[in-house]
Amino acid sequence: GRQLLFNLDEDPTELHDMTASSPNRVQHWRARLVEELTGREEGFVQNGELVVGRPQSPTLADVGRYAAR
Repeated sequence: GRQLLFNLDEDPTELHDMTASSPNRVQHWRARLVEELTGREEGFVQNGELVVGRPQSPTLADVGRYAAR
C-alpha cells in the first residue's frame, strides 16, 4: 500500500500529498492508526506495524454481537 497525507482543511479535494514534506506528521498519524487498529480481527497490525494487502471479508464476526445489544 501507499501512504498519503493531506490537509483536508486547506486541500479538501486531496490534490497535494504532504507525505514527503511532513515526515513527522506522517509518523504521528501512522502511530495513531496503529493504536486504533491494534487488536481488530482483520489483522491490520502485526508486531506494532501496519499490514497492507491482506484479503478482507465483507463482514466481520463481531457485527452480530453488537447488533443484539
